[in-house]
Amino acid sequence: MIKNLKHYLDFESPTESSKSGMGKGPGGWYFHNGAVVSSNDSKFGKYSLQFTGDTGNLSKFNQVKTRLCSAGLGWTFSFFFKGIKTVGTHRTILQLCNENDPDGRASHLVYVTPDNKMGGTRLTKRDWSDINETMYIGCDIDLSTCNDNEWHHMAVVGSGSKTKIYIDGLLACTYDVNVAQDEDNYLTVIGNRKSSLDFESNATQLFEYFDYFKFYDCEFSEEEILALVNEKPGLVRLRLLS
Repeated sequence: MIKNLKHYLDFESPTESSKSGMGKGPGGWYFHNGAVVSSNDSKFGKYSLQFTGDTGNLSKFNQVKTRLCSAGLGWTFSFFFKGIKTVGTHRTILQLCNENDPDGRASHLVYVTPDNKMGGTRLTKRDWSDINETMYIGCDIDLSTCNDNEWHHMAVVGSGSKTKIYIDGLLACTYDVNVAQDEDNYLTVIGNRKSSLDFESNATQLFEYFDYFKFYDCEFSEEEILALVNEKPGLVRLRLLS
């Protein structure tokens, strides 16, 4: 677990609102469309990332490679969020997509439906030649229950063939992902990124605050996910610097 922490953003050393350069680990995360570092609220410390626009997001190129999954290593995203929106349109959380695709269509996609149910996609064709063959796999959890002005934790775990979503340490959804995108042009997007897809064309803001983001290049177990929920910032810094 110590060696697998690759990226960590705590937003505690803000420089420019358009670039990250914050936290520990490699830089290169970019903020777009109303995603700004803010002192209005935070899970830890003084700052968090605030999504002020409907399409606010942060992104990074070539970090979550499908070769990690094919090698059996998998990956884990972990972050805290607050101020979830309960509006009647689709909202995206995470996209791992091919930047060469102008629509940024994703092989690992986590999004929320108009009725606030969370889920993902299972692709049946690599080239998306028939959008109707793309399946939505939902889960029973209603994210509007997180609209309580408290901080909540989300983890997204990928293992090549499956994606798992955890809320506050509990497994909420598992779905198959059977098409991988181009390994050499991978884009990771957290937050909304508009495209021509029907479920994104009217995308709106999902949550207002985002903090304490971590990316590991390994697949975490349920017990490890629960440990992330209860982890303190100092422990993560020690792991990253070791």
